[in-house]
Amino acid sequence: LKQGKEQKALVAFKKASEVNAFSLTPVFNLAQLYLKYGFIDDAQKMFNSLSKQKQGDPDVLVGLGNLALLRGDLGSSIQYYSQIEEVYGSRPHIGLNYAVALKIAGKTAEAQAVYKKVDTRDLGTMRAYYKKVASFIGM
Repeated sequence: LKQGKEQKALVAFKKASEVNAFSLTPVFNLAQLYLKYGFIDDAQKMFNSLSKQKQGDPDVLVGLGNLALLRGDLGSSIQYYSQIEEVYGSRPHIGLNYAVALKIAGKTAEAQAVYKKVDTRDLGTMRAYYKKVASFIGM
């Protein structure tokens, strides 16, 4: 996955999750890939399963928040993001999506407050998204 060979990673994660059903990391990585490529139902099943096994895990909550946002379930999305916002909300991949969900829900001031907390020191590939979110929420 780190080498950018996502198809090979997908096969490896599937095999690893089948070989060792107790290891949650391959399942999480597979769910992330499914989410990235729009296999929403498959990703949802995996994140739901992970959520039962790792209650309160911030990475799982982010996945569930992103899924709910994609499905248009703003209430659930905001609920998931709000559970992790205090500690992890400054991370761009969390704070930006949280701000988008809040804005769509009509909570512009809250969206802007969350946006202002995003750590901009190392946006990397998220820089363009950061600027789009700023425009979208009226910053």
